[in-house]
Amino acid sequence: MSGQRFGFRNLLGRLLNFVNPILDSVVRHGGVEEDLDIVGEDRKLADDIGRLIVETARRTMGKFLEIVGTVKVPAAGKFAARDHFMVNTSASAEVKISLITDAFKLFFLDRIEEPVGQTELCYRQLREPETDGSILEALKELRNGAETTLSRIWELLKLQPQGKEKGVLLVNHRANIFYIPAVTFLFVVYVIVDAGADDGGWSVDAVPVGHHKWDSGHRVFSTLLFKHPWQESNSPSA
Repeated sequence: MSGQRFGFRNLLGRLLNFVNPILDSVVRHGGVEEDLDIVGEDRKLADDIGRLIVETARRTMGKFLEIVGTVKVPAAGKFAARDHFMVNTSASAEVKISLITDAFKLFFLDRIEEPVGQTELCYRQLREPETDGSILEALKELRNGAETTLSRIWELLKLQPQGKEKGVLLVNHRANIFYIPAVTFLFVVYVIVDAGADDGGWSVDAVPVGHHKWDSGHRVFSTLLFKHPWQESNSPSA
């Protein structure tokens, strides 16, 4: 019984927090309390208010993740990681890669992925340092699929093969973060322009989720499962 009372008090508190600011706004605009009755009479108005509340709430979820834009990644056939992710800094390299870490080789280099259709990815910038746990929870609240695939990363790398071109991937020595499952673990696979390489190019690494607190400025990629009306593709920036 006490739990029911507690739930009712929470609901009552939310209703008061919702109604009071709206009533204050109505009065400020020259209205009276009775004007609120129109919300119950006009279903479209009620629906518009509900939609605005949801959109605003979604914007503030994961406020440490600032949305930058979305990108459509084309469909891909069967993808063998070993055939693509290899160190090659020559002028003829499809993607110039200067370093692949042992962790990536161990967990991902022998992976073969099944064909996938066109995917839309959302990319967000970390506004403050955060852990993988907080990032994953925010993506869940935002109704984004955290997990993606190596073929999606490769398609984006192909658009910036030298690690110098502007695009959705950062080329300012900040990490581009992707969450990819391997065996029974979820890993962060991240690509970053290799600042220590004489010929430039990309560095590819993988770490188990939870082993990093990512600094602000890194970019997080996720699969867009549901597009809110306020989400629009922005021009690529690095």
